[in-house]
Amino acid sequence: MQPDIVSGDLIIAQPATSYAVGDTIAYPSATVGGVTVLHRIVAETPEGFVTQGDNNTWTDPDFPTTTEIYGKQWVHIHQGGIWLNRLAQPAVIGGIVFFIILWSALAVRPVRRPRRRRRQSMGVVPHKPRAKSGAEPIN
Repeated sequence: MQPDIVSGDLIIAQPATSYAVGDTIAYPSATVGGVTVLHRIVAETPEGFVTQGDNNTWTDPDFPTTTEIYGKQWVHIHQGGIWLNRLAQPAVIGGIVFFIILWSALAVRPVRRPRRRRRQSMGVVPHKPRAKSGAEPIN
């Protein structure tokens, strides 16, 4: 069987109502401690499905049933897993967050209030009368 799925590919599985020979399925493998594996169905027996990995030369000792299967291949992105893993690095996530904060800071403009104008006084300058010496100051 020519490998269709290679290491580094991104596969998205979706639950289905039925599974057949040739479908690539995701299920928890009891042989590897319950880790989810993605293998192709090569045969069907009364105990369950016989599966084999595309890059393996042997069939799996597990026989998953329809109730144990999480889903079958829905989307296959060649080398998508490698890119997803690179994007999940802390330095990349930090850089993305930095640029989002920078962009939002530059995109938000402060609200400018209209400037208050000084009241014009038609040339007359208001003043207080001076107090005469010895008299009380006028308020």
